[in-house]
Amino acid sequence: MDLDFEKLELITESRDFHKLIGECESNFFDCKKVKYDLSDDQQKYELAKDVSSFANAKGGYVFIGIKTKRSDSRHCDQIRKIRPFEQDSCNPDQYLDVIGKWIYPKPKDVEARWYLVDENTQKGIFVIKIPPQKKDLKPFLITHTPKESGGFGTVLFGYCERKQDRNDPKTVEELQLLLRDGINFSDNLESRFQAIEANQQTILKLFSPPEKKKVKFEDVIKVDERIEIALQDVGLNQKRAMILSAYPEYVMQLRTIFSSDPKSIKQMLEYPPTIRSSGFDLRTLDRASIISGKFCRVTNGDRKVIDLYEDGALIAGFKADGDYLCWAMKGLKINPVVLIESVYTFVLFYELVIEDMDTKPKIVTFKVDLHNFHLDDKKNYLVPYGLNTIAQIFDDEKKIARDNNWSKNIDVDIEKFEVASIAYKIVERIYLYFGFEVEKIPFTKEVEGERVVDIEQIKPI
Repeated sequence: MDLDFEKLELITESRDFHKLIGECESNFFDCKKVKYDLSDDQQKYELAKDVSSFANAKGGYVFIGIKTKRSDSRHCDQIRKIRPFEQDSCNPDQYLDVIGKWIYPKPKDVEARWYLVDENTQKGIFVIKIPPQKKDLKPFLITHTPKESGGFGTVLFGYCERKQDRNDPKTVEELQLLLRDGINFSDNLESRFQAIEANQQTILKLFSPPEKKKVKFEDVIKVDERIEIALQDVGLNQKRAMILSAYPEYVMQLRTIFSSDPKSIKQMLEYPPTIRSSGFDLRTLDRASIISGKFCRVTNGDRKVIDLYEDGALIAGFKADGDYLCWAMKGLKINPVVLIESVYTFVLFYELVIEDMDTKPKIVTFKVDLHNFHLDDKKNYLVPYGLNTIAQIFDDEKKIARDNNWSKNIDVDIEKFEVASIAYKIVERIYLYFGFEVEKIPFTKEVEGERVVDIEQIKPI
């Protein structure tokens, strides 16, 4: 189940922490196997980072005494075991003191408390509760950085402004105030743009637009160049990556790509469709940035980059190592759940992109690229069938990527646009590239004589 702040509060107050076993860490809670060592500045910094991140979001919990492990079927760390400890090993006042000194402004009403969970051993779980914070207090900044030691690199944040013969740096209080005002201004500006946009749409409806001349997409636009831009901007061009692209036969115009309306395609890029919680999909938790007035982008570090262009092109790059495509697998083994769910949700989102086009295209092209799969003489590989099968466990049927780079285009008739069918065609080409027969592709089924991705097999994993 999805654990929000209220559900976590009930679990905490009832001390029924075993309900967390099997759940994924989320936007609302983080788990630590052992307590922070508050005699060490690095650990104080980690505490401040964890607490401030929840304070800057929607609040949350830090549970200390709970062991997690990377899930092989979900994009998360999954709770495996409760590891309670003695009460005297954590001092709540010491934790609150560090939070107060290392975070500005101090988050309101933070609680630090030890909860008894085993009366026989007198051991329990230590919980830090960060309630949702008022918007006018945000952002919460970390005011200290650990001392340099052992090659540890710190991130410093400061600002100086030249005024005549002086360059006095601003204090953290002044910086926080500037950032707070900037965030609030951004929200106010967005609401004003919505009003302007509504008026503009009303005016545009009074005029009939001139008939546009159709322009072949591939005659004027180089998709490979756009892929290179996306990978380079987030540092994926020098790393392993899988790239999925889609574009219409003719250049189109997306109607709401630069709109802040909750139903716009720009907002859908920030909150794309999903099939399960903590799945492998297009979610980045990023706000869409408008780039050069041509496209919108969301990223998740260097793990994902997704560019949606005004002319109807969609490009999504995924890191192809243990950070994403090979999630929870040993070495450079591709996780079949990650691969198939990512492809399926990409096609699912592009269906929404088509709906936002000013004219419905007749043909769309899907493209898959595998990039740097032989990086540093180490090769990605794929194993047939689903998770926890004999082949997956022993790697006895694995097949190595034959080329460092590979790509394939698939044209789709829009009248036959079926998400499960298109997703299968893309996945099939990848498995064939690795040398597998189609019978060995997992999470599929036959419908009226045609193979399709069976997403219902992935949902309960």
